[in-house]
Amino acid sequence: ERFKMRPFLIGNVIEGAVDIYRAAETVGITIKDSKAVKAGEMLLDVKDTRKFTEDIVEAIQALWNNEDFRKVWENRAHFQLQDSWHEFANQLNKYPEWGGDDWVPTTDEILRCRVRTTGVVDEQFVVKNVKLRMFDVGGQRNERRKWIHCFEGVTSVLFVASLSEYDQMLFEDS
Repeated sequence: ERFKMRPFLIGNVIEGAVDIYRAAETVGITIKDSKAVKAGEMLLDVKDTRKFTEDIVEAIQALWNNEDFRKVWENRAHFQLQDSWHEFANQLNKYPEWGGDDWVPTTDEILRCRVRTTGVVDEQFVVKNVKLRMFDVGGQRNERRKWIHCFEGVTSVLFVASLSEYDQMLFEDS
C-alpha cells in the first residue's frame, strides 16, 4: 500500500519545484544564477513527474541550494505550495535511498503527501456500531458544482481545512 504512494510523493516534489520556479516572477524575484535557471528550465520540460532520475534530483537540488530560489520559497504565501515541500526536498540529499526505485514511503510521508481530489469520493465506514458515510469533495472552483447531490439526506456536515494554509493563495488563483 505505501509503495503505491511513491508516484504521488515524487510528483509533489517535482511539481513543487516547478511551482516555486514559476512563482519567481509573481513575487518579483529574479533567479540570476545560470545553473539554477538551467535547472528550472529543465524541470519545466519534465514529462513524467512521477519518477525521479539523477538529472531531475540534481536540478531540484541546484534550485533548492540557490539563494534566489529560496527567497521565492520564503514568499510561498503568494502562491500555492504544499507545506511539506521543503522537507521532501531536503530528503533528496539521501537519493536514491530516499526517492529511488527501492524506496518505500513512511506513513508520516504519506500523510504529508498532497493528492488532489477530483470529483466526489464516497467512503463508508463503521465506528462503534454507527455507520458513517463521508464524501471527500474537490475544493477547486470547477469541482464545487459536483457537491450539491451530496447534501441530500445529510444529518451533519464537517468542513476540514488546513490551518497552515490560511494565508495561501487558492490553487486556481495562482
